[in-house]
Amino acid sequence: MRLFLPDLDRERPRYGLKAGALANLFIFAIGLDKDNPDARKILTWKDSSIVQSASGNFPKVLREVLEKRGFNSIVPKFTVGELNKKLDELHEAKDKKEKEQVLKDLLNKTNGMGMYWIVRIILKDLNCGLRYQSLLKQYHLDAEDAINAHGDLRRCLAELNDPNIRRPYFVELFDAVSPMLAKIVKMDSATEQLGQFVIEEKLDGDRLLVHIDKTVNPPKVMLFTRNGTNYTNRYGAPDLIKQLIDCVDCRRCILDGEMVSW
Repeated sequence: MRLFLPDLDRERPRYGLKAGALANLFIFAIGLDKDNPDARKILTWKDSSIVQSASGNFPKVLREVLEKRGFNSIVPKFTVGELNKKLDELHEAKDKKEKEQVLKDLLNKTNGMGMYWIVRIILKDLNCGLRYQSLLKQYHLDAEDAINAHGDLRRCLAELNDPNIRRPYFVELFDAVSPMLAKIVKMDSATEQLGQFVIEEKLDGDRLLVHIDKTVNPPKVMLFTRNGTNYTNRYGAPDLIKQLIDCVDCRRCILDGEMVSW
């Protein structure tokens, strides 16, 4: 399930790799000089003047290069457990050299099509035409409610291991609850539904959910992103935490807002 739902896998929240960084790592992992035409194709995967059929699609560009260079003849030798172990190693890699070694190991055991899907997992963009809600529903009817309530895939699968037992879920403090997201609509449709409305300037920053419990001593505060990543250590400076505690006129709450600076 971790491989089918990479964007819900909070044990590997970030690999520290976007497509551009992956491109540079694959150049070294494959053993290409940067002036090599295939290397240039990987590095300039967005450039339609160099990459025709798959421009803008990094996994597909990489697959085409690998298949051209003979990787398509490799029979994949991974089990699900082995692939998860390698992805854990990539997530825990401390520097570029360690990440390159993991990619080399992956290249030695899979073909172009296999690497295409592995890269999509790394980028957390599986995009296989299957909505995560549908997959969770096939596992258990309450699985989507569990993910929305606490956002922990491993916990969800463990708690709901019997499809015949139903379980209610509620929002709890310090569980990474999923907030409601904005929906893109056409302007004329929105104005028709709203009737009279007021537009205010939006301050752009990081969407954060602030969990506050003032019933304990000292009060407890945790900050989560909308994807469930714990940002308490990133934004939770003592003076900010104190202000959050002081400005809230209740004992326990979850604040949903935007962390901005100016």
